Amino acid sequence: MDIGKLISAKNILLPVNGGPGQTQAFNLACSLAKQSKGKIHAFYVIEVSRKLPLDAEVPSETEKGESALSVIETMSKNQKCPLEAELVQARHAGPTIVRQAKNRNIDLIVLSLGHNSTSADFHLGKTTSHIMQNAHCPVLLWKTTNLESIPS
Repeated sequence: MDIGKLISAKNILLPVNGGPGQTQAFNLACSLAKQSKGKIHAFYVIEVSRKLPLDAEVPSETEKGESALSVIETMSKNQKCPLEAELVQARHAGPTIVRQAKNRNIDLIVLSLGHNSTSADFHLGKTTSHIMQNAHCPVLLWKTTNLESIPS
């Protein structure tokens, strides 16, 4: 990949999941957005079971999503990083993220991967795999380390 394209990405999609690596992924996306005078599009997908209508109220998931986006919005204000945040409901997060990336002319997707505490194996989940296989733009994976295991 041409590093110049990564650095010049003006529209950066940050799928938000409230996980432990979200802060680091945001900081990376913010740094890239500032460098290119671009914007971050933070996106939280509530996956709705097929047993329910797609527009069904899912209060616990909505609360989780709003909380995760609120953290990102606060960080964005503190770091003066342009941000657009959205909470959507869909059957599956992966296809929704890929479709939104295409519809919004996203130049780069920044994904956070959580640390699997004890496993030496590394597996991508179904959402990450789908995004990696189907995104029209580069995808940057940020693997979070177990911060407690890093000597200070």
